[in-house]
Amino acid sequence: MNFDPLVALNYAAALARPRRVGSGADEAVAAEIEEQLRGWGYQVERQPFTFSTASEVFLKLFILAGVLLISALLIWHERILAVGLLLLVALFLPLNRRVQSAALEQNGRGLKLGQRYTTANLIATRNRVSTTQVATPATGRNPVSNFPHLYLVAHYDSKSQRIPLVLRVALFMLAIIAGLILVALTLFNVSTALYLPIGLLALAAALPLLFLDAGNNSPGAIDNASSVGLVLHLAEVLAQRTDWQAKLGLTLLIPSAEELTLMGSVAYVTAYAQSLREQDRSGGLYVLNFDGVGVDGDLYYVGHSHQPQNSDRINLLAHVRSACVDLNLPLKRFGFVGALFDHIPFAQRGFDAISLIVVGRASRSVHTPNDSIDQLHVRGFDQAGRVTLNVIDRMIG
Repeated sequence: MNFDPLVALNYAAALARPRRVGSGADEAVAAEIEEQLRGWGYQVERQPFTFSTASEVFLKLFILAGVLLISALLIWHERILAVGLLLLVALFLPLNRRVQSAALEQNGRGLKLGQRYTTANLIATRNRVSTTQVATPATGRNPVSNFPHLYLVAHYDSKSQRIPLVLRVALFMLAIIAGLILVALTLFNVSTALYLPIGLLALAAALPLLFLDAGNNSPGAIDNASSVGLVLHLAEVLAQRTDWQAKLGLTLLIPSAEELTLMGSVAYVTAYAQSLREQDRSGGLYVLNFDGVGVDGDLYYVGHSHQPQNSDRINLLAHVRSACVDLNLPLKRFGFVGALFDHIPFAQRGFDAISLIVVGRASRSVHTPNDSIDQLHVRGFDQAGRVTLNVIDRMIG
């Protein structure tokens, strides 16, 4: 069976309806995905997990602290306040990672801050190098494959917000950049008439971010039914190809709760950290996440591919770049700060993980009621699908 982007689009359209975590619709969509994968011969396991929205609470506290420090700088121009703001920005990522881990409930214990949810990731495998087999704690056995292991990842939950995603990311970047300029002006004691306007610009960008909400009014066709549809069709195509099954470990990871600060992928890397490390040490571990691929636009990558432990290996981004050259497809780097993707928890632990996204005019509708099936376009499915199959061909060599 050849890859057909229209088939991937149709799979996406069938899943495109509001399915925020906890709505009940997310569970129905997960059941549909599981049924399809089983029909193609995949073994599908569910990984239940419980978490709180502590990361969302932490983000609002971080923004509030930034607003207060910027306001104080505009009043007193003290260097100690500038240092405090600089430290706040520098410590955000490591502190947020700790809050994410603490928000995940383990053995009945976790940071119970904000709302509490229980949901599940879907994990599908077909050949003998199953991740869950490697990670099963009951047997204590860790079979190791000398072949590379590829993860194809796409989250299935959705959400809506009053502030569109593109505007939200722009505000986040503007607040950070203006805040850092204010810090530099203060630390170097630069007197300029722009001091007050820059500070007010930072405040104007940050204040709306204190009122972020998450609803269930978006069909989520682009974000992220399109990527799930793509992974489903790739699974269907690969099920009929036998050339890869003895040369490549493949896991299809369909996480939940990506829209709630990546908690599904955090839960996965936490539960399967040992097996992930073993796969990385043996044949090599590669994590390719897809997000919002189903639009008429250009292909982008997100993240920095880690150099494999074995220097003879080719990293994932290099594979993707070579695939794009082969297919005569442009590949651009997505450089916006503040957008979250499911490859991040893997990359933070040192694994070779990136995301592929497609950006076009329709991407502006993400997280709004306009993110519907009429926004989908075969071009994005075609680019991401052909690149992925080319990467797989390269890996099995």
